[in-house]
Amino acid sequence: MKYKNRIKILFFVAAVLFSAFMSSCSDRQKNENNPKSSRAEDKSQEEALLAKVQRFAANSKADTGWCKSVIKKPSAVLYSIDLETAWVINNPILFIGTLENVATADNMNYQILVSDTYHSPQLKLQLLCQKQQIDSIMKIIKSDPEIVFGAKVAVSAKVTNIKYDLQPAKEGVETVFTGQGQCENIMYLGGEFNTALSNEDFL
Repeated sequence: MKYKNRIKILFFVAAVLFSAFMSSCSDRQKNENNPKSSRAEDKSQEEALLAKVQRFAANSKADTGWCKSVIKKPSAVLYSIDLETAWVINNPILFIGTLENVATADNMNYQILVSDTYHSPQLKLQLLCQKQQIDSIMKIIKSDPEIVFGAKVAVSAKVTNIKYDLQPAKEGVETVFTGQGQCENIMYLGGEFNTALSNEDFL
């Protein structure tokens, strides 16, 4: 009797696995049969996210042109004075990157660290940000199992000074520049790298 029950259980498990396999194959085949639809959907999502970030920048009155004077400068050599000119300005700057760390600064604020995902990981912002601005984002991050390579955020930041550090690299050392200041606004972008946000016409 026990042997027959085991056979029934094995058949049931096999049927479930077979059904899941067939469903996966069917979804894959749909994507393969209609690649244009999949690409169009991806492009539509990228354009929607790009528009969302552009509205965020406009509402925050954030400068989006600093990248042209820093990343795309004629000389490959970068100094703190270059970032002082680009970041320490009257308006906040728009900075898009990976939220690397969140730490308690005081009862009202967190200190966040964001690194540039799209142009140079050697560029970072270390900002004071109101806890209520970050808490909602942290809830999303902690509940999303698909965030593997770090949560992406857009930040409107008022930078007041630049610091630099030398860190070990594969070939000697590299200079890491960190803008310090105040987070005026922040928006969660998800966990995926989005090529539209590195568009030359945008930053």
